[in-house]
Amino acid sequence: FVIEPTRVTETNARFVSALAELARVSNDQAILDRARKAMRNLKERHYSDANGLMRIPAAEDWRGVSARGRDYATLLSALFDLYRLDLDPAHLVWAEQVAREALVQLRGADDLLRETPANDRIQPLPLHNTAMIFGLSTWGTVFGPLERLTQLTGDEEFGAAADAILQRLTPALSTQAL
Repeated sequence: FVIEPTRVTETNARFVSALAELARVSNDQAILDRARKAMRNLKERHYSDANGLMRIPAAEDWRGVSARGRDYATLLSALFDLYRLDLDPAHLVWAEQVAREALVQLRGADDLLRETPANDRIQPLPLHNTAMIFGLSTWGTVFGPLERLTQLTGDEEFGAAADAILQRLTPALSTQAL
């Protein structure tokens, strides 16, 4: 696999998920190793204890961009995709850490996750849309990982965030064309 690396967390996380799915259907250990390597790259380059998850990590000439909801959601989904294949508990530990950070950075007063952090300078609008249950969206993508974390950890905070999304999106099912 030769790839052109990107600096955007969401894209890298989708790449990890794609590799994990390919490893699952092909039962190819080399592809699974490549998925693990791509995930390590994400953790090393896009995450730090000091700054948390970054959408675009800082570089010499760039201060970086804070993670968006879709970055958190796709990373959590990718962590679970890998965990289902190798049962490495480190994926769950990091998933819990990333999810807690997402709740701090993105949760609004109504428990719903926003697309952007409240202090974001680039796009400080609270983006919510009932169509977010479908397609590639924060709510549609993060719901499954939040439910899994609730089941695995028993943490009610993850469950409350998933319930808030469910309460908002369930009525949308009757109005959205499938």
